[in-house]
Amino acid sequence: MSIQEKVNLIHQQVTDITTISDNEYARCLQIFDKAEHNEEYKRLLFNGVIQHFSKIALIEIGNTYLSLMYADKSSSDDYDGCWFSRHYFLRNAILQMASAWNKTATLIKYRFAVPDGRYGSEMDRVLRSLRKNTDFRSHRVKTLIDSFRSSHEYEAFIYMRDYLSHNIDPGYINYPKGNPTDIDWLKLTDIMWNIVNIIYNDHLTISIDIDDEIIDFYKVKVIIPPHLEDVPVSEFNEGYFDLKYNCRAIINLTLNLFDYVKPWLVINIKNNDLICQCHLLIAMLNDISFRLHDAFRSFSILLIKLSGDYSGIPEKVIELIEKTPYYYLLNVAIVRLYSVFDKVGHLFTRVFSMPKDTTYFKTVSLWIIDNADLSYNQLKYLLSSTIESNGYKALDLVRQQYIHGQDLTFDQYEGTQLTLEYFLVMLFESFQVISRLVEFLHLDFFINEVNLLLPGSSDSLFEMLIIDNPYMPSN
Repeated sequence: MSIQEKVNLIHQQVTDITTISDNEYARCLQIFDKAEHNEEYKRLLFNGVIQHFSKIALIEIGNTYLSLMYADKSSSDDYDGCWFSRHYFLRNAILQMASAWNKTATLIKYRFAVPDGRYGSEMDRVLRSLRKNTDFRSHRVKTLIDSFRSSHEYEAFIYMRDYLSHNIDPGYINYPKGNPTDIDWLKLTDIMWNIVNIIYNDHLTISIDIDDEIIDFYKVKVIIPPHLEDVPVSEFNEGYFDLKYNCRAIINLTLNLFDYVKPWLVINIKNNDLICQCHLLIAMLNDISFRLHDAFRSFSILLIKLSGDYSGIPEKVIELIEKTPYYYLLNVAIVRLYSVFDKVGHLFTRVFSMPKDTTYFKTVSLWIIDNADLSYNQLKYLLSSTIESNGYKALDLVRQQYIHGQDLTFDQYEGTQLTLEYFLVMLFESFQVISRLVEFLHLDFFINEVNLLLPGSSDSLFEMLIIDNPYMPSN
């Protein structure tokens, strides 16, 4: 079966499950308050959870296949810089697989264990809870899970997932767990799809016994999102073009770090340890800048798709945009943008001496705000305004739910219902705060850190950074 055929089949599966869940939801509304139908109601709640997470897992598995298909196509076709690279799609596949893997863990928890009131699940925690579960230990799902986790691909997947989300891209440290282009991602995706299919088909026939005390654990949770003010169209359009300019300016800065600043530092700093420290900061800033570029281009293509305005875009790229589901681009923009924040946090952990368990952007920011000295007051202000912004708070919530929870970008009848406009404003405001912070990292923070090592270097560094780089990409 070709990858496209797999994508088509998954789309049909999701459609079929939706038809069934629609009918069962209507029945739930008829009987939820009738005592004589209590057992039927509990059965429908159980079915609803399995259907919900099966659909989310299948959508992300389908998106993973789509990324792998685009990766193959992008390695051989020229899209005039208007589409994305093979590396972009391979990294998308890893992050989408991470979301699907966590949804698979949730399915396993609801199928084999007594739920704990948390939608979010991590596979390791779920498997530990099922060590003595004889039903699970003898089930085919357990065999497939073991096959998945024992492969070399799984080790590479977990490593790359963590580094792509929170750390420096593995490409900057020579792929210690293997180059993603050499790993059989289709193999892992096929196994995961098989697991989800088995659990979904299993739930249709198994008997269940749900105590009244835990019935609420099977209901859709309501999560209160941060309030976001509507942004007028004129303000959104003006702000978007400012962001587009700023993101290109940041790429110019990071290219100058490599082309001008890095050679200059090698000449002027004689201590090898200090040179290595500067080179690491440059690599991390490069990763941050290009991942911001990836996220913003995903956002831009999403806006183009939603507007239907394809002026200036090659026909073959228009065909790809039209074939790509909007939620693919939306979730890629969300996950990629959130990773930029955590990569910024990771950079700070290499500069400040903070506790080892202080790793993610918000916890790192709070530590700096509370502990850094007065010379970092401007940084403290930027970090404080960022983590207090509703755009970042919304992004934090939506990303965590996408990876670990119930996925708030997924249409549902109950629980937290957010509009597409909400997600667009969330991304718009989050891009605004992170672009200011990344520009500050280049033109203030990096220069000041190097000036501590090489006093009197600030003016020279600034002049090199603001040069119009001749190798700036066209897009």
